[in-house]
Amino acid sequence: MHLANAYDLILLDIQMPGMDGFEVMKSLKSLKIDALLPILVVSAQPNHELASLNAGALDFVSKPFKLADLVGRIKNILNRGFDQCQLKN
Repeated sequence: MHLANAYDLILLDIQMPGMDGFEVMKSLKSLKIDALLPILVVSAQPNHELASLNAGALDFVSKPFKLADLVGRIKNILNRGFDQCQLKN
């Protein structure tokens, strides 16, 4: 789906049925996209933070979270993507 849509942001939970978030990140990295993957991991397991960042996430938010914190992190990732587009042009 990311190849077809080039998402600006992917909010990803680690614990999902079927494929977990780490498997999703591994699959996305295998696509060899020439840009940072815009992944923000949201998890109830704070011990997943380092593993998420090492797996390719740009940021991590622990549940429960304050809405203002989540919005701020989303804005940071979207701004990073905008800056990256500006550099290419």
